[in-house]
Amino acid sequence: MAMTGQGTEAATDEKRGDSYTYLAVGSTNTTLYTLNPYLGLVAKVENAKPYAAGYDALALRTKDGKLYAMKRQSDTMLTIDAATGKVLTETELHGMPDRGGSSYTNGDFEPDGDTYIIASGPNQPAVRVNVATDPPTVTNLHPAGAGGWYDWAYHPKDGRLYAVDGDDGSLIHIDPSANPLKKVLAKGCFPKSESAKTGERGLYSAVFFTTAGHLYAVDTAGNVNKLDLTGSTQSKPVTADDLRDAKSSRVGGGKLKLNGLQVRDSAGQVLHQEIKEQYDWIDAKIAIENGHPYETDDPAPGWVYNYSVTLIARQTDVHRWRVTFELPANWLIRSWGPDVDINYGEGRQAYIEPKEAGLIPAGKSQDFLFGLWAPKKDLQHLQAVRLS
Repeated sequence: MAMTGQGTEAATDEKRGDSYTYLAVGSTNTTLYTLNPYLGLVAKVENAKPYAAGYDALALRTKDGKLYAMKRQSDTMLTIDAATGKVLTETELHGMPDRGGSSYTNGDFEPDGDTYIIASGPNQPAVRVNVATDPPTVTNLHPAGAGGWYDWAYHPKDGRLYAVDGDDGSLIHIDPSANPLKKVLAKGCFPKSESAKTGERGLYSAVFFTTAGHLYAVDTAGNVNKLDLTGSTQSKPVTADDLRDAKSSRVGGGKLKLNGLQVRDSAGQVLHQEIKEQYDWIDAKIAIENGHPYETDDPAPGWVYNYSVTLIARQTDVHRWRVTFELPANWLIRSWGPDVDINYGEGRQAYIEPKEAGLIPAGKSQDFLFGLWAPKKDLQHLQAVRLS
């Protein structure tokens, strides 16, 4: 269901999708996370266990809903349960080129939904893997080419593969028929990537699209940049001339809260939503009201939970805010206070904002109530940000 200001309505096909992309975190003991770029929320997939050897070249195959990756420093392809992060299978690929001791770092699925395209070092051949055959069929390509790019992603509308060079901010088109595959479309349209630690090389380690065609690139310091490529189509893909003066925008008003997490790769497009990215965190606490839940037959047999959310301003006054939480399947927004609105609800993410600007003074708090009809009560990934 999708929330509106009046309640709920059936989601259209255009609104279906996830509000997040998947992240492979950690070079070893790699663990599956998600990133919602609108909220700046990085969250571990519930009950996800680390994969000791590590993996990279993460890619989401929409045909089966599984994630695919390459075990580090090997020719072993992994399939991963996206819901749990569990490695389901390990398949040794045959006919692979010499990697020169490197690992596969770039990965995505081509528009056909069956071909996993991966690359390792700049001088080693890239590889197409048809995962629909048994065993998977391997086709060697030309080398990908040199540069500081460590993730790539397919555009949802023009069907082309893109990357961002962290060394100079270039937008790169990956042409599987070229030698090398790398073609620079626009120099410096992204800022040079930053690192979380002084002296280390910064990388754009997570590159992904929205379903509308916005390209996000996340560097290792947690900066998020976005480039509007929504006008690029299969019949008229964007050219170097189109991008002559193009510049990405830094979004969120701050960095992601990575807390030392080492993001290696991303996988999966994010559902486009008309909502401004904001990462200016304030504190939020939630509690179930006394006497809840209670059973009800409205709108169907289930339970009603009333929640109290406390927002706490930090060192800065808060005039507008947004509370978000993941709305599990089959839950319905039942009621909320007269001073707040449910403005968005696509991708199973609920967004609550005040109808008008107010004031939570620095160091002070404010409570508000809302109710849910639900088969269970756990709200995942509750966060709040200051809008002004």
